[in-house]
Amino acid sequence: MAAVVASILEKGGNQDVLPTIQHPPVKFFISISGFRMRFDKYNSLYPIGTPSMHVIGTLVYLRLATGGSLKDTVVVESRMVALVEACLNPVVLRHEGGTINFRILY
Repeated sequence: MAAVVASILEKGGNQDVLPTIQHPPVKFFISISGFRMRFDKYNSLYPIGTPSMHVIGTLVYLRLATGGSLKDTVVVESRMVALVEACLNPVVLRHEGGTINFRILY
């Protein structure tokens, strides 16, 4: 969602999602498990020129205290990489955790 907001503010009226927006662009955004929107109506948001940092977890399975495991299917890595590729100057931070770790904290 951070990428969508940053792009809308960066492009102002030159995008089709919220063309009447009147707000200055953000200086940067951080995307944690963010992904590129795949519907055609969002194509006007890309590429994104706002500086960005993308946090991507590489864990596919999370080991549970009970001895079992849980597949991390919140956001698949290929969708996160598609967002990185849609940004002009991304910084990518990979970690050994998964997107599911954030959900467990709540």
